[in-house]
Amino acid sequence: MERMCARFATGTAILLSLLAFTAPLPASAQASQLSGRVRSDDGRPVEGALVEVNPVSDSTRVEYTLADELGFFALRDLEPGTYVLRVTRIGFQEYREQVSVEADVTEVEVVMAAQAIVVGGITVEAERSRAKTRFEESAGITVQEIAAADLKSIPVLIEADPLRAIEVLPGVTTVSDFSGSFNVRGGSADQNLILLDGVPIFNPFHLGNIFSVFNADMVDRVELQSGGFPAEYGGRVSSVLTVASDAGDGDFGVDAGVSLLATRLAMNGALPESASQTLGFTTTRWRASARRSYLDVLFKPWVDFPYHLTDLQGVFEGWTAGGSRLRFVGYSGRDILDLSGVDDTPLPIRWWWGNDLFGGSWTQSMDGGASMEVRASFSRFGSDLSFPEVDTEFQTGVEEATFGADFEQRPAWATRWKSGMAVKRVAYDNGLVGGGSTFLDQEGTGVEVAGYSQVHWDPNPDWLVEGGLRLDYWRPSAGETAVTLSPRFALRRFLGERNAAVRLAVGRYSQFIHSTRDEEFPFGLDTWILAGVEAPRVVSDQVQVGAERFFGDADQWLATV
Repeated sequence: MERMCARFATGTAILLSLLAFTAPLPASAQASQLSGRVRSDDGRPVEGALVEVNPVSDSTRVEYTLADELGFFALRDLEPGTYVLRVTRIGFQEYREQVSVEADVTEVEVVMAAQAIVVGGITVEAERSRAKTRFEESAGITVQEIAAADLKSIPVLIEADPLRAIEVLPGVTTVSDFSGSFNVRGGSADQNLILLDGVPIFNPFHLGNIFSVFNADMVDRVELQSGGFPAEYGGRVSSVLTVASDAGDGDFGVDAGVSLLATRLAMNGALPESASQTLGFTTTRWRASARRSYLDVLFKPWVDFPYHLTDLQGVFEGWTAGGSRLRFVGYSGRDILDLSGVDDTPLPIRWWWGNDLFGGSWTQSMDGGASMEVRASFSRFGSDLSFPEVDTEFQTGVEEATFGADFEQRPAWATRWKSGMAVKRVAYDNGLVGGGSTFLDQEGTGVEVAGYSQVHWDPNPDWLVEGGLRLDYWRPSAGETAVTLSPRFALRRFLGERNAAVRLAVGRYSQFIHSTRDEEFPFGLDTWILAGVEAPRVVSDQVQVGAERFFGDADQWLATV
């Protein structure tokens, strides 16, 4: 197996080098490319803007694409000549310009002016979905996405919940009917990497895993990569779930609501213009929310209800005139179960558990579609279970501090290259004390240094190729140092009118942290340990083969096997 992995890694490295530096042009060597960035007049990228071009001599030949999250777009395989460039996005005035496309790469800068829309009613006939865009841009398994509007429309018992919503996605199974904890394609719950705006969260559930810590008012979208994920992701072997926060639109507003269990309040706005200019931003926006269960307050005149939960979450982002972004995210949540004051209870306990996390990132956009991101984050989960009558207390905690940087550029035709490095320090502490004696004192730390490089290549409309290498160096405080080389490769072949595809994804994945929790027991203790003396690392070699197809007049249905 090691020899096979080494050969695979060598082949992948050669492929990466060839793609990054000698990526061939399509058959029509005279074809040109029109690329650029779409920004609003306050400097913020206009993600999802529809970019269309057609030759001046033929208005029926239309090529189109969508701007990415940094506003970048690229239209390839254009014949040199004069074109009409048209950019549209709801909430902005239409941008139209006549551009001359040269024989190589022509770059343009599009600045769109905001425009208030006053209408009596809108009928949507068709819409190019983000799911279709993902389908056309991912060589491996298509990233499954649930937008905020879809999230709130899914029927639920208590309130809209991102982690309950993903149960409807292919490959996802739940541990039980009562638990929101999920498994992906045969993996265990602790093998899922769950990220809140890029910051890992260890236990994303309230009330014995019944619902998650994510407030739907703060969620912009949820994305699930159910295996076969690229080399930039590490630390887990099963899946990557990303919850992206909604920073609001910059206008002041307040939202509030009451569910069967909790009340919630969300506010959004922007910094004063003078403060934004002082900090060097052309525009800012923020959103914050608070959530608390109310049954203990509601029943207080009659009985002491023993449980309550709280959530606090906030996100801020500021944009410079050049399109660079500073972003912060924070979360703190607690569950408190206190049965010590309840009369005649068979289990008089005091128990609290919760997460705290904070993260920040700086994203610098550059010419030619390149970008650089520097990020830092801290995440901690802790729990304290005490039995006052027998003077016994069990404490557990795990934390992770991360600093990393990523760089993305487009070095050659039809090629996108991304690489990065990250340093993590992970620590855990588990203890059991009773009657003045210590029965368990378990702690340890580990340092992980990881680097990766990956290439995305789409030489023609029929093929997508992705290759990558990831190197993980793991050094625990107790145990042997481990080095894992993880090659990743994915291939996609489109069929028909690019509404169907077959795909292949192979790779190696590693994990250096484990949860010892019994998933069948909803209120089990969530105890984490590190790979080393007490537990081995997990190394998983995976091969995934499948097919996907869109159905419907507007490609609104996706079937995958």
